[in-house]
Amino acid sequence: MSRRPDFPGVFKRYGAELVIVFVGVYAAFWVDNYRDQKRDAERTVQIVQTLHTDLQDFVATSRIFDERIASGLDAWEAARANGERPPPYVFRVDRSETPPISVWQAVSQSSLVELLEPSLLFDLGFFYSEVEGVGVKFVRYSQFTDEFVLPGLKRGAEWFYDDSTGDLEPEFAAHMDRLREYREDMRVLSGWAECLIGRLEARQMKGGSCRPTAGGFR
Repeated sequence: MSRRPDFPGVFKRYGAELVIVFVGVYAAFWVDNYRDQKRDAERTVQIVQTLHTDLQDFVATSRIFDERIASGLDAWEAARANGERPPPYVFRVDRSETPPISVWQAVSQSSLVELLEPSLLFDLGFFYSEVEGVGVKFVRYSQFTDEFVLPGLKRGAEWFYDDSTGDLEPEFAAHMDRLREYREDMRVLSGWAECLIGRLEARQMKGGSCRPTAGGFR
């Protein structure tokens, strides 16, 4: 006489095996997800640290430039107040005339940019765009310096002045005005960079903006 199949026992056995398989798959998925989250967190820290260092360097360099420009302009104005005719003060930098933005380019062109919160990402992108734009303005300033001011220095300081009025020729006065504008631009950007550093340090990823109030047109 044949035995009847033990259906309840079979179901229990296969059910237990399915539970074990499910738990194993879920655990593997959870571990992989945990590893991905940990990897993303580590990458985010690396991005923040890299941008933090770059922004700090920008602030430090901006302060050095500001001090040099202020010193040069003050000395020039003091000489004018004393009745002298000094040549226009020009500000020149060693090597590259534009601030480096390679760090931001490397971050923005990689998939790591997806790890930054959108509002912070926008703020950073806008900042580096402005840095690049101000750099272009300084290049135009430097071109005028190279083409007109430096050759003029070979002719003597009097060449820069109007003989009848004793005033600095308009093109050279305007050139010095461009330097004052550059100094103000760098001050604004430096304050912007300090604000971004604060956001990165405090991990204030959401909301707010470091963007300064837009200026008028000239």
